[in-house]
Amino acid sequence: MLRVSTNFVTTTAINDLRRLSEEQARLHQTIATGRRLLKPSDDPAATSRVLNRQMEAERVGNYQSAASMAKSRSESSLTALTQLQKIASRISELTSLSAGAGPQSMAAYGAEVSQLLEQATNVANSRFGADYIFAGTAVDTQPYTATRDAAGAITTVAYVGNDQDATVPMAMAAPSHPRREPRRPTRRSPLF
Repeated sequence: MLRVSTNFVTTTAINDLRRLSEEQARLHQTIATGRRLLKPSDDPAATSRVLNRQMEAERVGNYQSAASMAKSRSESSLTALTQLQKIASRISELTSLSAGAGPQSMAAYGAEVSQLLEQATNVANSRFGADYIFAGTAVDTQPYTATRDAAGAITTVAYVGNDQDATVPMAMAAPSHPRREPRRPTRRSPLF
């Protein structure tokens, strides 16, 4: 028969109670928070998967935000270009109408063309948020400046932006060979 000291039995019982108490506290915390992983050491592999998914969700969110911004900027540019096209069409129409017109008609056509030039300059200096749309990368600088005569009519319009394309970074580059994890059945309980 094996002899076991009373001290050994007591120490073993105390250690078992402490371990069970810690496990019970962890289970209570899991139930209270609704999270299966309370700290990374609970399941390192699952923690890694959760962190990877969180980073991927953040990248997708950044991509969606940048794509939305690029779309809005593009729509603003298209709206401005459509307005400029209408102005150019009207100026072309007035040019055709002025052929053989009398002095009064020419003065009226000239006044309308002056108004259309003002309007075109304003449209060419359109903004998207705080940035000038057609300024290239010099988005803080008004891209078109008008020179005026003594009467205030536009005589010339100069482009003072730059010719560099403005870009919108879409997302961080993905690795060239993404690591694929095998599909595992998902559990219904939240991880984090």
